[in-house]
Amino acid sequence: MKKQHSMILVFAIFGLMAMSFAAAEQQSTNLARQGAAAVASNAGVNAVQAAGSDDDAPVPTLIAAPNLVTANKLNKRQISAEKLNEAKAKFEGAKSRYQVAKANHQENKGEFDQLRLKIKECAEENTEECEQAKSDILEKSKEIIKYSADVGIEHLNKVKARINEAKGLTEEEAAEMIADIDERIANLEAKKEAADAAETKEEIKGLRDQVKSAIAKLKIKAQVQQQNLVRAKTGEIVARAKSLETRMKRVAERLKAAGTGIEGLDENTAEFTAKIENAKVAYESAKEMINEARAMSLDESEQADVVAKIKESNEKLKEANGLLKEANEILVSVMKKLVANNETIPEGGDEE
Repeated sequence: MKKQHSMILVFAIFGLMAMSFAAAEQQSTNLARQGAAAVASNAGVNAVQAAGSDDDAPVPTLIAAPNLVTANKLNKRQISAEKLNEAKAKFEGAKSRYQVAKANHQENKGEFDQLRLKIKECAEENTEECEQAKSDILEKSKEIIKYSADVGIEHLNKVKARINEAKGLTEEEAAEMIADIDERIANLEAKKEAADAAETKEEIKGLRDQVKSAIAKLKIKAQVQQQNLVRAKTGEIVARAKSLETRMKRVAERLKAAGTGIEGLDENTAEFTAKIENAKVAYESAKEMINEARAMSLDESEQADVVAKIKESNEKLKEANGLLKEANEILVSVMKKLVANNETIPEGGDEE
């Protein structure tokens, strides 16, 4: 019964790997598509709003089987349950505020369009109603700037919450990403204060353009950071697979030394190892590409190049995903052979 239980756990962990990676792959694809759309349209806040539910999708999590893989030894950093719950709560809070900001922005944009139409109808008239519309449209412009900034701020807060719960990042990586987010949030908060203080049409137009540019940049940057989170999660999956590979080799060596080898086990183990090694190579390549994207400027002239790097990284992650799925098929075959011979992959630690 214990050996059958171990087999089920091994199947479960690799099944979860496949599902987690599929989710990671889909999120990465969504990010790349959003980046291409944002660069093509240069739509500022509209690019952030277009993200919709894709941005709300969590970075996929892998449910560890502790007696198969000691999770603490594979995580880049340890995060307490309290901190994880806090990060999840902050994500939900940011998500809610993001939706409110989007709704407020859309409502004010509709009112702005009505005022602009009214002013157009007024033409050269100087009625009290026309003068009021001209005054109102300046205030409405301020509101739109502030709500646009809020959309960007809460989008960043969602990413920040995900970073705070990502165990696949080192403390240094997480700190660097959060510092960048905090700087961008502070910049948008400053633009909101400037909007309140603005008195002329020219000042408001200048602030509108600045916020639009800031949001276009943060949108690309957020994609890079979210892709880095997907990359980190993939690294955890590869590490877990490597741990299983180590113990599979030990079983094969022990059986061989005892003269009770199982037919085809050595070949299966070698093939499994090759798949995992190739998946690791693809993962490292994706990591290198995302690091290159992180180092790039977010000036409009380079935004398309950043998105291209995200796409290249995504292709490598897809490659790793395919290899992990193939490794899973080999593992299933190996486990069937082991169970048939009253053997299994040992549980517990000793990861290398």
